[in-house]
Amino acid sequence: MDGDSVCPLLLFHNNRAAFKMIELLYLAAFALAAYGTGSYALEKTGARLKGAEEALFAQATGLAIASYATLTAGMAGLLYSTPFKAAIAILLLLFHKRTEKLLKLLWQHATKKENYKLSMDSLIAAAIIALAILNLTASIAPVSSSDALS
Repeated sequence: MDGDSVCPLLLFHNNRAAFKMIELLYLAAFALAAYGTGSYALEKTGARLKGAEEALFAQATGLAIASYATLTAGMAGLLYSTPFKAAIAILLLLFHKRTEKLLKLLWQHATKKENYKLSMDSLIAAAIIALAILNLTASIAPVSSSDALS
């Protein structure tokens, strides 16, 4: 079998960089699903937050809910990737309007062309973006000896 007859999809499938890109897509989907879940939970508790404050607290609440869901699934012996991918897809479908609102908020902060005024919303948005960049960097970094399983 020569190199020309290999399916390009198989070459992409065996490419290490392709796996990292897919992991980034999973991370983005998970972050959006966590935001949607947290936003829904905050709405049901009656929290009155607006703008970047809502985004920050919704993300944290969604991550806490996801952590407890992971703990529960692990204790029940159901800790597999397929159910989590399905749950993320379902959450994205259920909360797509909420995630669109977050993406619009981030886009508005990123494309402001007026005189930039320092406000609490802009500081919170900058903190969210900085943490997202650090998280993405850590997710594609090579495994170091301190966090490798031996």
